Amino acid sequence: MGKKKDPGEREVLSMDEIRQKYAGEQILARIMAFGPMRSPSHAEIIAHGSARVVTRALNTIERANDPDHPYYLFT
Repeated sequence: MGKKKDPGEREVLSMDEIRQKYAGEQILARIMAFGPMRSPSHAEIIAHGSARVVTRALNTIERANDPDHPYYLFT
């Protein structure tokens, strides 16, 4: 499945893995790789669950201006 992670490091998953693992949940993810037409292909999960959980996480992350790794919200 996803890449092995070190303690404190988030797992990077494909978009298909994310859709399967977190079906029915809201997801805040940081895009780590893009596929054709610049569509997201892999991401690290920042938060998942209810809208409240994801919104809380969104309000607390430090968002550097990094166009190569933007944050996306999925429902």
